[in-house]
Amino acid sequence: MIYTDLFSPSKLSSLLSANHIYPKKSLGQNFLIDKNNVEKIISSAHLDKNDTVLEVGAGLGALTYSLGERAGHVVAYEIDSRLIPILKELVKEFRTMEVRNEDILKFQISNFKYQIFDYKLIGNLPYYITSRILRYFLSAEHKPKRVVVTIQKEIAERICAKPPNMSLLSASIQLHGEPKIVARISKNCFFPRPNVDSAVLAFDVRELKNFDEDSFFTAIKAGFAHKRKLLIRNLERGLSLSKEHLNNVFSAAGIAKNARAEQLGVEEWIKLTQNF
Repeated sequence: MIYTDLFSPSKLSSLLSANHIYPKKSLGQNFLIDKNNVEKIISSAHLDKNDTVLEVGAGLGALTYSLGERAGHVVAYEIDSRLIPILKELVKEFRTMEVRNEDILKFQISNFKYQIFDYKLIGNLPYYITSRILRYFLSAEHKPKRVVVTIQKEIAERICAKPPNMSLLSASIQLHGEPKIVARISKNCFFPRPNVDSAVLAFDVRELKNFDEDSFFTAIKAGFAHKRKLLIRNLERGLSLSKEHLNNVFSAAGIAKNARAEQLGVEEWIKLTQNF
């Protein structure tokens, strides 16, 4: 197989048919077939030969091959065993490439021949488990240093939202960095074509020293539990705290007592949880 065949819908279709492979909706399989957008993803990752990359959803290797050209080590995860022979054949020239036919949500650093403690997370995330994958890695003991992922455009916009349009998802991700949409990808750039457009989300992961993440997430889950209610009421119920105590906490954090959860940015949430 020639790498450029992956960017030709007709040749890609022939390749899949010849191997009796039909994209599975259950796995969210939509293969990126636009080389320009692959280059945008690679560019946003800021790669060099000192980098180790953990790729999620390698598919047939459109992104994997370019990662192999730019990064020092690449560990490519693909859950669909049908694609593995094609993927391995494509990237066989890269000696520091490791292809794994495993579930990315079972990722364990200790299982690798490379010491992956300083890595970048890159990939085209299946839409149906985008949030789970991001939360899994951002809550891991060894977090990635940079994240560059292609996800559903609407989800990317929600993650990047600012007050007064915050959500549990945006607050959860923004605790760890400042996500930005660095590219928008039309649904016409995928095969088979999905129903929605995509976006490339990128951010550096900040180090949280001496910070109680568990308390933060307990607070925001309680705060967003009932959207129509005031934040102070949600926290009173969800955290079993007295109204008097919460009034003092809100005053100390400089937050209005009539605020709603979606009106708070991450820094305000941090101040709030530090005053509990």
